[in-house]
Amino acid sequence: MAKRVHATGYRLNVSRLTSPDTGLLLLAWAAIAFAISRKHGDYTPTALVAVCCALVLAFAACASTFRFPRGVALVVCGALVIDAVVQAGPTNHGHGTWYVLSRLAAVPAAGLAIMSLRWRRAFGPALALLAVTALLRILATPTPPIDVHYLLTDSTRGLLHGVDMYRQSWPGAPATQLHDAYPYLPWTSVLLLPAWLLTHEVRVGLLGAAVVAAYATHRLAGPGTSVDTAFVPLLLIAYPLFPYQLQQSWTEPLLLALLAGMVLAVQRGHPAYAMVAFALALASKQHIALLLPLAACWPAFGWRRALGAAGLAFALVLPWLIAGPRDLWDDAVLLNVHYPVLRRGLDVAAFADRHDLTLGFGVTVAVVALAYAVALLRLPGTAAGFAAGSGLVQLALDVFNKQSFFNHYTLAMGLFVIAVVAARSPTSERGGSPEAGEAGERGVLVDVTL
Repeated sequence: MAKRVHATGYRLNVSRLTSPDTGLLLLAWAAIAFAISRKHGDYTPTALVAVCCALVLAFAACASTFRFPRGVALVVCGALVIDAVVQAGPTNHGHGTWYVLSRLAAVPAAGLAIMSLRWRRAFGPALALLAVTALLRILATPTPPIDVHYLLTDSTRGLLHGVDMYRQSWPGAPATQLHDAYPYLPWTSVLLLPAWLLTHEVRVGLLGAAVVAAYATHRLAGPGTSVDTAFVPLLLIAYPLFPYQLQQSWTEPLLLALLAGMVLAVQRGHPAYAMVAFALALASKQHIALLLPLAACWPAFGWRRALGAAGLAFALVLPWLIAGPRDLWDDAVLLNVHYPVLRRGLDVAAFADRHDLTLGFGVTVAVVALAYAVALLRLPGTAAGFAAGSGLVQLALDVFNKQSFFNHYTLAMGLFVIAVVAARSPTSERGGSPEAGEAGERGVLVDVTL
């Protein structure tokens, strides 16, 4: 079936792929995992080359009909899972008995993860042991020297006393620009409140979110798929220095749990749940708003639900907006906009600054716009297309943003994992029109006359 849009001028035919190339997406994941494990996500020339290669691979996976051998890509990913055992992380982020136990537990955890390539039932034990490894590393680092841990802990605890996180300060945090600012949207702390109530440790909530993300992605595969779909979801929690990410209290696992839940809910025919999950993600971190156009163009989700999710997210944030509009604007918007370029950032802007050059914001806009064009014109209107396109847009932003570090890249990595599993799922999506479903399977010929 072909859909045609007419205007005036020359003719451009764009044929959609039936699926993003899973082999290239796995290679992009591997390139990012390698990059952020060098110097723990800070700038090095090798790491910058790796993330740039990952972006090229992601563009190729979403735009090209080339098919990279999936088995080779899985071997590369497996090597990085083994590397995760070797990578110990910074010495100031782990010590004592708990640290030694986590290092010992990492060995069988990685072994079970590799076994899941051929034995589907290894997924559950591998996920559990990987989670235990990360939990032990959290116990080994009760007070990580990073501002994010303090602001998440104090803001989450402050919710019980009706304190506005945008008016709080974090006296125990290291002396940084975040000692009196909350740079996220408020539902990051709200969603971590149950974990803090149960354990007095927000990082346990982030670990739980990572486990939920892996399990939801595993459920995407469904019965009857290839055995390696038990291994691929583990890549959400088995990449090098994953325990380091949890020690730092970085919040991307929370976003991945919500987005994986959104995709699973759409696939299982529960679009209302998907809308709620997407709204919670939108109300937790600002750059999830970049995914709204992709969600709106996903036939099984659609623009009405995208607008509904945006409206619900606004309602969820509204109490803080009413309580202190200027405080929220200063912390959640202006602070992020006015961030300076940091030379230790893993991005092209840092490279330019090191050579006394200035990379204008227009370059970032152009690359992200190209990512949108590829995602919307080339990828199918399926769960795999949505996840791959979302990962491509996020990765384009990361590579050309002013301050990109370890945690920022893990969101794109996770979205690629979701896309790989969704691409091999035999379960049809419900909630879209018959025409949309046929377009997603057979491809769409877009005939644009400009």
